[in-house]
Amino acid sequence: MKNFLLILAFLMLVIITDVFSQAGWKYFKYKELPVPSMSFCIQSDYNGGIFLGMAGGLFKYNGIEWIKIYYNELNPMDQDNKFNIRHVICLGGDVWAGTNEGLIKFNGYDRTHYNLTNTPSMYNDKIRGITRDKYANIWFVNLALGIFKLDKTSDTVVRYSIPQSTPLPFSENIPMFCDGYDNIWYSSTGKFVKFSGGKIKIIDSTEIPEQKNDTVSSIQIMSDNSIIVLMKHSIGQYKDINGNITFTRIDIPTNLLNNNEYFFMIKVDLEGNCWILSRLTNGSGIASQYFYKLSKNKEWTKYEFPIFDGTSQNLYSFSDFTIDEKGKVWFSEPYYGVFVFDSKATSVEEKFKNSNINISPNPATDFLEISLPDHALKNVAIHVYNVFGECIKEIPHNPPFSKGEIKLDVSSLPPGVYFVKVGEKVGKFVKY
Repeated sequence: MKNFLLILAFLMLVIITDVFSQAGWKYFKYKELPVPSMSFCIQSDYNGGIFLGMAGGLFKYNGIEWIKIYYNELNPMDQDNKFNIRHVICLGGDVWAGTNEGLIKFNGYDRTHYNLTNTPSMYNDKIRGITRDKYANIWFVNLALGIFKLDKTSDTVVRYSIPQSTPLPFSENIPMFCDGYDNIWYSSTGKFVKFSGGKIKIIDSTEIPEQKNDTVSSIQIMSDNSIIVLMKHSIGQYKDINGNITFTRIDIPTNLLNNNEYFFMIKVDLEGNCWILSRLTNGSGIASQYFYKLSKNKEWTKYEFPIFDGTSQNLYSFSDFTIDEKGKVWFSEPYYGVFVFDSKATSVEEKFKNSNINISPNPATDFLEISLPDHALKNVAIHVYNVFGECIKEIPHNPPFSKGEIKLDVSSLPPGVYFVKVGEKVGKFVKY
């Protein structure tokens, strides 16, 4: 009987651990979307809406359901059809979408389409990056021909000639920004570019030494007009304020990345925290298993994607992600759907993540022995929590413990998984 209970307790631990791994997550399967198709990009409007750009068109999650905005009824799985939404950005109440057939402005359910048919100066239809300057002009980069401005006053597109050596996006979608000094910034094909006054400047290793042995994966602009530069194995903050240039490397904890892992994409939330998606080099090199939060205080947190219903392993080919106004992180996966992580939700495992006390025996039947330094036993209380975070047992301050050991009676607890907290130190145990 005791062996049976032991097996049962371990099975409970496995099951509960799996539940914890999905705590704070929500999963929208493709069959739950209006038009199942491959996704390319996702963007929050920071007002309760999420826009998803797919091979089948543009869709919006309004907090209750996904609705169609613009879609392809004929072949939503065709990666090259004109309804492809490759890039989405929400600006001033409007939604701008870069497609395989030009630039579309959505204002409510009305839309204005800029393409070769009505805007010949665009030269090419396939839009890969979009931003807006402080004058409300829209800037964009197309497939391989250059940088363009959609002038607000004249509603015309102006093309800026750039050297052929300038990195352009080709088939990839790029992060593109305009700072408070009217400079345009974007990254593409492992490079980092500044466009100012009609001139291109490629930022190289003379200003960012790490680029000698690394390549740029992604960039983001910060509220102080600095640029967070994410490279495959390093990260730093680049500032160019009126020609005064600095680059400050951000420390990365030792062994944060696995040997086969590299940084892939970075986004910034409304609080100024950076979120980073990584990739694994095994196989085709498009699989993601981990993502990170770099807080505005430069503290790192590592997260691992869970296994969801219908997925066989926690490896995903994410194409994009965004963070909404509530701190939820939305990931678009071309083959599975949309994963949502609530960074504000605290699971029991997250609440008690500092497991830094020794417990024996574990699993236990009647008593636990907890080992702590003598100084950690002074003026502490002991609490036992169940898997729902509810305190079910408490011992007041100043218990008569000695020799750095606590003996705790757990005989009355039903079989299951529990957490014991001694002061600020926490451990997990199984009762059978």
